[in-house]
Amino acid sequence: MTGLTFLLSTAAALLQGTAPLAASRPDTSGAQSPPAQTQAETPVESAVDAFDADAQDVPQRMERESQRPREVELARIDTYFSGLDTLRAGFEQVGADGAVATGTLSLDRPGRVRFEYEAPTPILLVADGQTVAIADFDLETVDRLPIAQTPLKWLLEPDLDPASSSAVDEVSRFDGALYLSLVDPDNEIDGRVTLVFEDSDPEGPAEDMRLAGWIAVDAMGGFTEVRLTGNERGVSFNPRLFVLDDDLFERSRRTRR
Repeated sequence: MTGLTFLLSTAAALLQGTAPLAASRPDTSGAQSPPAQTQAETPVESAVDAFDADAQDVPQRMERESQRPREVELARIDTYFSGLDTLRAGFEQVGADGAVATGTLSLDRPGRVRFEYEAPTPILLVADGQTVAIADFDLETVDRLPIAQTPLKWLLEPDLDPASSSAVDEVSRFDGALYLSLVDPDNEIDGRVTLVFEDSDPEGPAEDMRLAGWIAVDAMGGFTEVRLTGNERGVSFNPRLFVLDDDLFERSRRTRR
């Protein structure tokens, strides 16, 4: 998959709690799912599956551990994002077809992010504050889309303000993790994004939380999952990191010679 379609699906995948690990990936085409996968009933249950939890007692855990008021959890997430300026992490992405890709995430909020994929994935995804661009080094093409039309907007906007956002569909806590599910109220973005935070001490400072990843569920029920590792906050980035240079492909050709 290439071009604009890849841009949309990748952007959706990369922001849904979302994206790359062993969650169920529903298939509406009638094909049988792989034996290791199971059908998830809710996005939160799927999120638990994806992050290696035992999903069999999810309802009991949710009932037992979701005692904190919704507004308290949303305020905690808001505090975390308010204090998140820059982040560098490794990522692993698993697509709806089971394809695995890895790379490095560089995040400079608000507005800028870079997903640099490792070989053999020939993709570089960059948001410069206005648009999301995806460069395909095999085809030597670049496709662009406004950030506001991709799920990345929830990661990149300066003030998520989940307490008042109509995009918030669900917030839940279990197994030392906090889950925030988001759905676009304007229907410009299909599907759902579930952000996953490691948060073993709910009474501790919100700054001690860790963005563990996300899961994107598209309109057809397909999953893309992303897991972040080695998170490093307060990184100083060169602004050029979030710009696609005009000689991008020429430099790539020289490197591969």
